[in-house]
Amino acid sequence: MKQRRAKINCTIHSPTETLFVRVLEEIALRNDFVISIQNSPAGRSLINVNEGIDDGDGPRIEGLEEKYSNLVRVSEPFGFFNFVAFSKRC
Repeated sequence: MKQRRAKINCTIHSPTETLFVRVLEEIALRNDFVISIQNSPAGRSLINVNEGIDDGDGPRIEGLEEKYSNLVRVSEPFGFFNFVAFSKRC
């Protein structure tokens, strides 16, 4: 039987994205998939997945499926993160 393959886009610029890739690798291993991670620019990545050129993209914010009609959001959260800002002056 031919092994299934998937091309996933991820920029891998933060610890969050690194964790996302590790989760994907484990999911692929448990489901007999071979994944390749591509480091496409964020905008191009969404277009490629929407057009079916690539197979997936992440991690992303909720709601992108409204602009990109062919994206299917996986509704399972992969993590919860608190975002903060810092400034020299208030």
